[in-house]
Amino acid sequence: LTCALALLSYIWLSQNNLVSNFKVGDLVDPSTRATTYEALEDLGRMFEEQAYIIGFNLLIVFVRATVLVAALQSNLGLMLKVVQLSFKNLLTFLGMFSLILASFTVMAYYLFGARFQGMSEPGW
Repeated sequence: LTCALALLSYIWLSQNNLVSNFKVGDLVDPSTRATTYEALEDLGRMFEEQAYIIGFNLLIVFVRATVLVAALQSNLGLMLKVVQLSFKNLLTFLGMFSLILASFTVMAYYLFGARFQGMSEPGW
């Protein structure tokens, strides 16, 4: 289903009028610049959505391939079971690591942010 969605979105984007009939002169001409720029922004958003669909498809393919290979190869199945058993500890480690990293970031912002223009805003 998701593969069909990606294929249909690709066909729909390739049939888009702006893709097939784009002229740089439309951006140079002041009378058509605004509408052409808005159409290009819409086209960019559509390509971004298509990239999300393709990324999701690749994630599904990767997970499915890992499950199939784990069924064939006993060592990989053993490694996946070890990861499954240590998942709670791994999540705890990642949570603590993220907390420490965030605290260093906030500390650097409060220590150096007032003096250095590049760090005067948090940026998130």
